[in-house]
Amino acid sequence: MGNPFLESSQDLLVTDTRDVMDTAVADTVRKVQSLSEEQYKKFVEERLELCTKPVTETLPKNKLPLFSRLSVKTQSKQKEQLAALKSDCGQFSRLTRGGDLDQFFS
Repeated sequence: MGNPFLESSQDLLVTDTRDVMDTAVADTVRKVQSLSEEQYKKFVEERLELCTKPVTETLPKNKLPLFSRLSVKTQSKQKEQLAALKSDCGQFSRLTRGGDLDQFFS
């Protein structure tokens, strides 16, 4: 890979690590300004002009794929699997505590 500033591609590059971002992240970066303008217009119309919603109502969260959110998803799956294994281990140990092991395994 040569100079990222001289290349002409649609990929989104991180210049210090030279990582190529996922296409979903690149699409988010391209459309974030138009999305924010639409949300601003909707906010002004609903809360200030038409007064259909109170100004104090919370705004919906944008769950757009970004740089920092990509690795978090894989960690949460691993944490879920670890929690499931721990609960299975705990359940098995509770079953074997009160019983006779020779009778349990025969």
